Amino acid sequence: MHIQPLDNPKARLTLSRPVGKHRQGGQDVEFPKYTRYVDDAAELARIVRHEQDARFSYEHDLAVQRAVLQASAMND
Repeated sequence: MHIQPLDNPKARLTLSRPVGKHRQGGQDVEFPKYTRYVDDAAELARIVRHEQDARFSYEHDLAVQRAVLQASAMND
């Protein structure tokens, strides 16, 4: 799945088999206006500038990425 642009997202989804209302192969999926990523980018900038601490530990982020890999049947 590829999501772009961040502030008004559309996703390019490619499936090896049909799932729910989505067909096999590539297709665009549109979402309603969603500005969460703008706030996330601003928060990341504050963390990089040492204006605030990260809300999650490195261990948490690693656990999340491992879960994503496992859910997508990829090895970490």
